[in-house]
Amino acid sequence: MLTRAVTRSCPLYWVDDSEFDREARTLDSVMKFSRTVTYALKATLQLAQSHDRAPIPCSRLAAQGNMPERFLLQILRSLVTQGILSSTRGVDGGYALMRDDISVLDVIEAIEGPQTHQLVLGEGLPRESRQKLTSALEDVAETARKQLKSIKFAQLVLPRSGDHSSLPSDAVGCDRGVELSQLDHAALPETK
Repeated sequence: MLTRAVTRSCPLYWVDDSEFDREARTLDSVMKFSRTVTYALKATLQLAQSHDRAPIPCSRLAAQGNMPERFLLQILRSLVTQGILSSTRGVDGGYALMRDDISVLDVIEAIEGPQTHQLVLGEGLPRESRQKLTSALEDVAETARKQLKSIKFAQLVLPRSGDHSSLPSDAVGCDRGVELSQLDHAALPETK
């Protein structure tokens, strides 16, 4: 299974770990994703980890990711339609990434559409307060959007076992899968 480790240079790396579901629940408490988006992200990450880029059958992705195969098949078809994945028919068929620069935001938007947030506050607040709150929340949403766009699946995959030559020299926790909750925010990269 997969879990994430955080570094100063790259927000997330994914490493093997049998407790992915616990980690996914931890991540879900930070950002709310639908089950569909969660499965799309897991499957895309599984495909990114395939160093030989050979197509992987849906059945194998479902089994390894502990996802329902029929539901995952619908998700993979959506990702193919949106240009995130390619599909190959036949005995050696399956799914593969279309390109190396796929971001987390690309996958989220392929499933849920463009990430725009509209807050309807209604009445009960002075107009100026509503405008300030709306503006502040729009800034937060845009920052989150930029960060999700900056996280590429190619960054999330560790090199093959034992080969850490492409990792940044100041990477922390890459071998032990440090939880985000265990790190203080100063270790995370700043975005503007």
